Amino acid sequence: MIYILWSCAQIQEAKTICRSLLEKKWIACASFFPVQSMYSWEESIHEDDEIKVLLKTDKIHFDRIANFIQENCSYDVPEIVAMEATHVNAKYLIWLNATVSK
Repeated sequence: MIYILWSCAQIQEAKTICRSLLEKKWIACASFFPVQSMYSWEESIHEDDEIKVLLKTDKIHFDRIANFIQENCSYDVPEIVAMEATHVNAKYLIWLNATVSK
């Protein structure tokens, strides 16, 4: 199991993309967190409200998820980062594996 973190401009954009990922059975779940970000872009410092999306899936889906997000999100350079879960509740892992396609 992996978590994929992704930053998004707006909640509706995040929900639209995540709904597609769920329908494709590439993710089992998506969680949304409002965040305030400060970052350097094109030689200036920006501050923006963003949505941090946490996707739960199997590592075999990372590349197709990353490509789908890049093709469908509004950012030129979206943050898409995978982190492996090293300890997972056994029942949760069974549910996740039954939910995502192989």
